[in-house]
Amino acid sequence: MTSKKGKIAPTDNIFGDKLFQQRAVKALPILVQQASDSEIITYSDLADKLEMPNPRNLNYVLGYIGDILQDLSKKWKEKIPPIQSLVVNKNSNMPGAGISPFLKSKKSYRDRTRSEKSGLLDTIQNEVFDYEKWADVLEHFGLTASTDSTVTFEKTVKGGGRYGSGGESEEHKQLKKFISKNPHVIGLKEFKNGKLEHCFPSSDTIDVYFSNKKMAVGVEVKSKKSDENDILRGLFQCKKYEALIEAENNVEGVKKDIMVILALESKFPRKLLPEKNILSVHVIDNIRPV
Repeated sequence: MTSKKGKIAPTDNIFGDKLFQQRAVKALPILVQQASDSEIITYSDLADKLEMPNPRNLNYVLGYIGDILQDLSKKWKEKIPPIQSLVVNKNSNMPGAGISPFLKSKKSYRDRTRSEKSGLLDTIQNEVFDYEKWADVLEHFGLTASTDSTVTFEKTVKGGGRYGSGGESEEHKQLKKFISKNPHVIGLKEFKNGKLEHCFPSSDTIDVYFSNKKMAVGVEVKSKKSDENDILRGLFQCKKYEALIEAENNVEGVKKDIMVILALESKFPRKLLPEKNILSVHVIDNIRPV
């Protein structure tokens, strides 16, 4: 039964009685929360949230979510991006081949190079992050937003190592999100939103990654909580990421200009100017997230 506004009433079991459909009811609000936080989530983390012993069975859950969103897209006569593209393998940082039917691309996802897949997914995932009607989607299906905390890629793969025993600070998280959605603040005028926590084949991750047809730009982010030692570490990290981007592009046969930026919320310490100049790292400081 539907309401007078044409929306499906909350009492309707729209996902059916099968187990994967019931799991989809729980999974969709979680994915909407991920989208609102501009965060991806691994298959294993989503499976844990749904109390699923085998993450492989998420194929049925995510495929079903994709199907109902495509149907809703037709009803609303507007594009609803595939939110299931936010669920990725913790090693490759990419969805499995099951995402292919929902990408509406002439070339098969499976047949693409890693670089081509990464570029396509950056575009799709940014569309998911930018879509403004996820709350309306949940309301349409009679679902409520998830209050569960976000599980981010860096927490599951890196544990406490990347950010210290206390984990990633809220200031760092907010700054990298701000930069990812506002590339102009670091001088990038012809780029769409950046990708958070881009993972290289080496399993190293960089905070924000921008890419277009001509250029690849990595951004190492340091919040106002970072001291001189952490900023110095950031200078060396930038050189490492520069080499990793070049190596990844070479393996994929991609020719792009490469730049890595150290983005600081605070002012760059004058004491570290010699190291900055020797390493030739591009630094942008005094960034104010708003």
